[in-house]
Amino acid sequence: MTWVRLLRVADLSETTASRATHDGSAFCVGLADGQPCAVDDLCPHREAALSGGVVSDGVITCPGHFRRFDLRTGQCVGRPLESVGRYECEVIDGWVQAEIAPQAQKSSLRDVLLAHARGDNPRRAQGRQACSAGLVAQLNTVSVARPAQVESPASGGWRACRSGSR
Repeated sequence: MTWVRLLRVADLSETTASRATHDGSAFCVGLADGQPCAVDDLCPHREAALSGGVVSDGVITCPGHFRRFDLRTGQCVGRPLESVGRYECEVIDGWVQAEIAPQAQKSSLRDVLLAHARGDNPRRAQGRQACSAGLVAQLNTVSVARPAQVESPASGGWRACRSGSR
C-alpha cells in the first residue's frame, strides 16, 4: 500500500465532496466528523460519480438515484450488501493523503494474444484440463433438444431457399 496525496484539506466542505484522481482511479473525498474520508467515486448502482452528491453527517447521497453511503465505512445505508471501496486517510502538511494499493500492471491485448499463441501461459494446461472436466460435467447433466425445423410448403422448404430457386 502506498500513501498518495489527493487534495488540500482547505478544498473540502462539510456539505459537499470533492473528486480526486490518481493513476487512472477516481476518489470521492469528503468530511465525516471533521475528518477527511475517501471512497471510490463510483456508485455501484448506476455508476454515477458520488463526488457530485451532498454530504450530511458523514453520509454522501448519490446524485444519480439517491443511494446513501457512509464515508467512514463505505457501506450503503439501509443496504448491507452494497458498498464502495474505502481508503484510510490522514492529513499531512495541509494535504489529504489516502492509502491506496498500487494498480497491477495491465497487459495490452496484443501481449496477451501473443503469449497465448506462444503457449507462455503457465496455467494454460491446468486451465484446459479444468475447463474440459467442467464441460464434460455440464454435458452429462444437460439434455440437449434439437430445434424444430420449420418448412413452408409454399416456399419449397429450406433447400429451395438456400439454392435461390422457388
